[in-house]
Amino acid sequence: MAKLCLPLGFVLAVMISADADNCLGGDCKAFGASSMLQSKASKAATAKQNYAEDVRPPANSSLVAKTGHGSRVILKRSLDATLSGKGGTNSASYPASSKNGYVTLDGRKYHVTGNHGSNPIVVYFHGNKCTCTGSGTDSVVRSLSGYTVAAPCDKTGDIGSEMWGLRPWAEGCYKSVKAWLGPSRKIGAVGHSMGGAAAIALTYTFKGTPTAALHPAHIISGIWSANGPILFTTGKQDTQFGCAPWGVRNKFNGASGVKRFVEFTDAGANHGAPCNANHPTYKLARKWMECYVRGSGARCDCSSLGLPRTSTCV
Repeated sequence: MAKLCLPLGFVLAVMISADADNCLGGDCKAFGASSMLQSKASKAATAKQNYAEDVRPPANSSLVAKTGHGSRVILKRSLDATLSGKGGTNSASYPASSKNGYVTLDGRKYHVTGNHGSNPIVVYFHGNKCTCTGSGTDSVVRSLSGYTVAAPCDKTGDIGSEMWGLRPWAEGCYKSVKAWLGPSRKIGAVGHSMGGAAAIALTYTFKGTPTAALHPAHIISGIWSANGPILFTTGKQDTQFGCAPWGVRNKFNGASGVKRFVEFTDAGANHGAPCNANHPTYKLARKWMECYVRGSGARCDCSSLGLPRTSTCV
């Protein structure tokens, strides 16, 4: 009997895509507190507007949208293929270092908030099918007041295609933001789900970057060891494929340098908990940035993180 052999990557893509609306795809649209209050019509209108804004190429881009069915997908994939891994290559065309709102760096679009020209920076990597202005990103912005939060606007498509190239994506974003805002401003990274995997992958090359990986999709973060200072968070109720607590714990176990693993055990500790600005996840991410981006990190042991009783810390 003939055997059918399929590449592991293809199998993973199919399995993850099948669960996309609950895990890597639609992370904050499915679970975000502010999103759940929207009507279906409002959600659809918001999603359409965000998609159009987030994947639109810069005005001076040589990439021109193709006409006909699927033109946006074709354009977006062209952008991803062109921009992955790029960063810090066109600093002469960067906007003012205190600019907020939409900015374009090395051909990639970002949404920037809280930029005062001198405060520390956090690069935020959103979950799959979320956007640089969606509910999850909004939660980060509110919890990280006092920081410049720069969120890349690409990688908003289906997880089957977006799971590839997370490491060059993360590295390219980091290099561009760092080159734009200058070496004197300290910088950290935060990511949720697919974005959490990207944040982990960033530490493979940029060791020593303070990082918080919130309910990361560990299965697509690569086989290498993460480097601290790095915080891993997960939830006992997070049962989504590729994001399970045991896998996050294994990634933590293999990490080098300063590291913490926190598992929330409350009833709301599902995969979408980081999308809720009232959940302690983001308070914890802020504390980690305060310790290692602003300060010395001397007070970021488990006993000083201000964790609720419904959590465990290693």
